[in-house]
Amino acid sequence: MTMRARRLSVLVVAAACSLTTAGCGAPVAGPAADAGAGAARAGAAAALPLAAAPANCSDGRPPNATLPAAVSTDSSNFPTGSTMAKIKKRGFLRVATNGDVLNWGATNTKTGTPEGYDVELADEIARALGVKPERTVYTVIPYSERQRVLGSDQVDLVAQQMTITCARWTGTLKSGTTDVENPAINLSVPYYTAGAKLLVRIDSKVEEVAGLKGQPVCGTTGSTSLAAVAKLGVTPVEAPSAGQCLVKFQEGEVDAVVGDETTLAGFRGQDPATKIIGESLSPGQYGLGTQAGATDFTRFVNAVLIRLRADGTLDRLYGKWMKPLVGGAPTAVPAPDDSRNINALKRQS
Repeated sequence: MTMRARRLSVLVVAAACSLTTAGCGAPVAGPAADAGAGAARAGAAAALPLAAAPANCSDGRPPNATLPAAVSTDSSNFPTGSTMAKIKKRGFLRVATNGDVLNWGATNTKTGTPEGYDVELADEIARALGVKPERTVYTVIPYSERQRVLGSDQVDLVAQQMTITCARWTGTLKSGTTDVENPAINLSVPYYTAGAKLLVRIDSKVEEVAGLKGQPVCGTTGSTSLAAVAKLGVTPVEAPSAGQCLVKFQEGEVDAVVGDETTLAGFRGQDPATKIIGESLSPGQYGLGTQAGATDFTRFVNAVLIRLRADGTLDRLYGKWMKPLVGGAPTAVPAPDDSRNINALKRQS
């Protein structure tokens, strides 16, 4: 990657930190793309099965349902007053992503710029908007802040391995053990399928989550993966970011880290004294997050992702960022479903 003058701000869940407080969290990185057809793609290596049919959201549609992509992606002719026109006039896209997940959103220590799958995906959205990717303003956030930064208009887009769930569509997902409700957001068509697994020490005799019953396992606050293992008898330990879970693990505070295999593959690359174990828990799809009121922009993002899916960009990004770590081909991603009924959703503000 060539040196790029990306701007970066940092946000953490500590009370003393604000959105622009440098030093309150780790820096970011990453690129990205969208995903394949309903049938499994050709390629070696075992693929994750698709998740079982999920429960429907309050509008009667499944979590992966989103808004129709019937909107122009011609940046020379955005409707006056549209979200796309406003971003183009501003001259840059505002994106929240990870700061510590190798190959998805982490800072390149040589260039100081963010890089990875999700970063490249955000680059593609910026290009489609007619703004330069190198001008994108990246905000590093923990997973638990993804909905809040959209709800408070601090970013236009969240590109951060975000599993598509009804709770995120409706805003009923609570942040960890607190009673604070996160605001509703919109989610794009899915672009990647992943499942949660466990990272343990390479000499561990444990091969499945059942072997960790009663033991401390770290996961990020508000994550679907931590919720999945908590139901299986482990002692859940929350951390604001995946990187902080890795630190707890390396310092012996927890016996394992639970997270999407995409995140754990990066940790495995950083620490060869670890291994990834277990069957995939709660496989789900990643989507890009947009503001609840910006339905035109959600539709625009969907149109861009569908194009990237068709022209092979998503496959190329998988080959660049994930294949070197996990091999094979990307797992199947459901075909786009544009049946979301926003007006029928029972949403929290």
